[in-house]
Amino acid sequence: MTDASGGTTMDEPAATITAQERHLSMDVIRGAALFGILLMNIIGFGYHLSPSEFVGLEPWAGANFWAWYIPETFFEGTQRGLFSVLFGAGVIILTSRLEKRDVGLSAADVYYRRNIWLIGWGMINSYILLWDGDILYYYGLAALFLFPLRNMKPKQLVMIGLTCMAIMSAQGIYDRAAELESFGEYRAAIAARDAGEELDEEQEGAIEGWEENIADYYADEEEIQERLDAHRDGYATTFMHHVPSLTNLHGNLAYRFIVLDAIAFMTLGMALFKWGVLTLRAPARVYWLLLLVGYGVGIPLRMYTSNHLVASDFDIMSFADNGLTYDIRRLFMTTGHLGLLLLFVRSGILSWLQRSLAAVGRMALTNYMMHSLICLIIFLRPGFGLYGAFERHELYYIVAGICLFQLVMSPIWLKFFRFGPLEWAWRWLTYLERPVLRRRPGQAEPVPA
Repeated sequence: MTDASGGTTMDEPAATITAQERHLSMDVIRGAALFGILLMNIIGFGYHLSPSEFVGLEPWAGANFWAWYIPETFFEGTQRGLFSVLFGAGVIILTSRLEKRDVGLSAADVYYRRNIWLIGWGMINSYILLWDGDILYYYGLAALFLFPLRNMKPKQLVMIGLTCMAIMSAQGIYDRAAELESFGEYRAAIAARDAGEELDEEQEGAIEGWEENIADYYADEEEIQERLDAHRDGYATTFMHHVPSLTNLHGNLAYRFIVLDAIAFMTLGMALFKWGVLTLRAPARVYWLLLLVGYGVGIPLRMYTSNHLVASDFDIMSFADNGLTYDIRRLFMTTGHLGLLLLFVRSGILSWLQRSLAAVGRMALTNYMMHSLICLIIFLRPGFGLYGAFERHELYYIVAGICLFQLVMSPIWLKFFRFGPLEWAWRWLTYLERPVLRRRPGQAEPVPA
């Protein structure tokens, strides 16, 4: 969630943001991606079912189905991809600005302190605001590996990013093979049992293991009710319900998948910034190429995999199949979104919307954490306790309301203050000096570069 700005001097680290250090295009993309992340996160915040809810129902019918199909096909995974790209660009902006001031090791001090505190924001979001879909924790971890890469050439950074994606794709192939092997062992054991054979310990384990896998995937009524009760009973109960999930996410899954995923897109963002793509310094054909190639490959792949799930009646093996191409289709779809957003900013159309989105992006940390706080109040206790009370499609009315509120309030806040409240606190913790928060009367807002 790194924003691409900072102070102009080490003595007053966050008091002024110059036009050269403020990029409208990046702020607009960050604001748009923030809303896209909420679009995807809202299901985790307030809904108790998964795509398996559509098993056995007539496909292609009902608002809830389309409320799954459209986000899954066009947005899933791409919004955090955009955020990771911007985070990588922010690494270059921050470190290059510090190094130009010839502050020596202080540059590393600032950089690592900033990202260690980002891990802290992620812990607050996870364990206090009770959001187990937090991304800040992993971004802070991933950023710890990026400082030594800051001076690499763009092509080298792209190779690092693509290598990370190749590793993740290999993991997907391995997982698919393991799933297929387990399913084969299960079917063989079932066939032996049906034939009246006495099963050995290994065959019984194969049946038990696969049935547990199925039970985890297809939530039964008892499990659903348990989840509802855990989210509605009270803060302490919800906390205890989330701890096992958070422990797994912050441990095994973080290092097996999520941090590597973040590094992959962050290094691509570092390269794109160095090439001038993210700051609109590339020719127009570059952005059209991003859009056409990204969507030209990404949309057919995404539609094929979503349709495959529907055609298989959301069979567990179809999810394993889709994991084989997850990273490549996500990369292309994210690329298409990036091209579209950059062309939007480049066009200058709807300038009022661009300014509002940029304000949202400049307050990304505050607005992101606000999503968790608002949803805690709406869905959990001691708030209204409405977890599971809405249909899947109805949750998007809440998304629209939050987005509209932030589109209106972010520009108003920045008219009177230099930073969002959490951005201000983050800078204070990073530079160990309190930055000036309020704007001086008559002081103009920094002009985007």
